[in-house]
Amino acid sequence: NDFMNVGEYVLPAGSTTCRVSDIIEHVGESFLYAIDDRFTVYLPDYNETYIVYPGQMLFLPPHTKHTILNYLSHKVTIFFGAAPVK
Repeated sequence: NDFMNVGEYVLPAGSTTCRVSDIIEHVGESFLYAIDDRFTVYLPDYNETYIVYPGQMLFLPPHTKHTILNYLSHKVTIFFGAAPVK
């Protein structure tokens, strides 16, 4: 379709270790926006890690595999968007 997919991830708090999402990959460009607290994004293909703070956004090119990590003692809410591919 021609519409951008948007939504939110709510990543629960870690316990004795961090909480990690599954590996995510979007066909189109995408972004992650920190709403209430910081979160960490790991790019396994590049072995790079980014911390995204509230009010910041991380842009991801198409087909960028990533996982979201929560090292905090409370849940974090992340707004995301993924562009359609024509």
